[in-house]
Amino acid sequence: MIYKNENLYPKASQIASILKKMQANISVLHLTPTEHVVDGEDKYLLSHLANGRFVIKPNITKQGFLYYGNCKYDSEGYISRYYPRERNLKNLHDTLMLNNVHLEQFKLLVETFPLYELLNKGIYIPELGIKFSLGNSYGLASAYGLPSPYVNFTSSIDVAMFYATNRYNEEKDSFEPIDDGSLGIIYIYMLKEPIGQTADLSTLGIQIFERTHDTKQFLYTLSPLDNFNENKNVFGLPFHQDKETSMFYSKKFECGKKLQPTNDVLSKKMHSIGKLIYEKAIDINIQKNPDDTKQENIETLKEKGFTVVDDRHLLFSESDLVEVDLESMWDTFVKKITPQNEREVKLVEYLRLLPTKEEYKKYFNLNRYYEKR
Repeated sequence: MIYKNENLYPKASQIASILKKMQANISVLHLTPTEHVVDGEDKYLLSHLANGRFVIKPNITKQGFLYYGNCKYDSEGYISRYYPRERNLKNLHDTLMLNNVHLEQFKLLVETFPLYELLNKGIYIPELGIKFSLGNSYGLASAYGLPSPYVNFTSSIDVAMFYATNRYNEEKDSFEPIDDGSLGIIYIYMLKEPIGQTADLSTLGIQIFERTHDTKQFLYTLSPLDNFNENKNVFGLPFHQDKETSMFYSKKFECGKKLQPTNDVLSKKMHSIGKLIYEKAIDINIQKNPDDTKQENIETLKEKGFTVVDDRHLLFSESDLVEVDLESMWDTFVKKITPQNEREVKLVEYLRLLPTKEEYKKYFNLNRYYEKR
């Protein structure tokens, strides 16, 4: 549902206080019987999923809402970069094909990063008798700016406000404050049951890569015909942009660099790939869409200005990582976790010491990691 009284739309400067008041006055309904309330909205908690994997979830034990900020309100509905508003079937198909190929290519790429591979395969912890594994390549792709079938919610009002008041300039690869009085919108997702029991909602949380460390992300999966604005759990609040508020959030998040750094190892690698498309990503997309043909996809991609190449360099090479301190990166990742009981304390301590354990040393030593590749 979208609030549609245009005469009463608030100013951007009023939105954060409105959201905080709403959040303070809503009951928290999504906690499971095994969860307890934890102080500190900047903490990240372990959650063991039904499929055996883990997520490192932003602490939402004291709030019943998630937020999504969009700097442009469209009265026709939510604008998805993944599902284009296109009536021409061929154009629609070609755009979706390109988006899917990019997602598959991203997945292939991140799975060659040593620490992502380590977490994705899993770490067996003998003392606890469990395997600690996590990773969500498609959700991670959305955090790195690729069109995906997700709405990137956050548990942070401030993060949502940044994206609602600052516009991304693709040519400059940077965010710019909005001061033209146009309409932005904050979407509020009301959590009425545990996330694991909420259809189409999942946690991205903390991953090994830097762009997930401060955004406190959750993922809502859109279906092709999903009218997001009519979702029963969604409330949209349009507002008038103003320069002071946009500048405040721009400064708070260093023009977006705190949320979307461009000098981290994954951003640099994606930038180096540029307009290259690797054949293996096309092959995977064909497997999932058997009515397509590889040659037709290649011709379409070339028409869109892409260069199709083989797969020899679709990986993180030693030269990509020569200046990356993998142990420091791992330490930063582990320190994000706040253990809640003795079992989790043991798990986190095992992870902290992982670089010293013989069976895992290769993931922190480039020479050992690449010697058989």
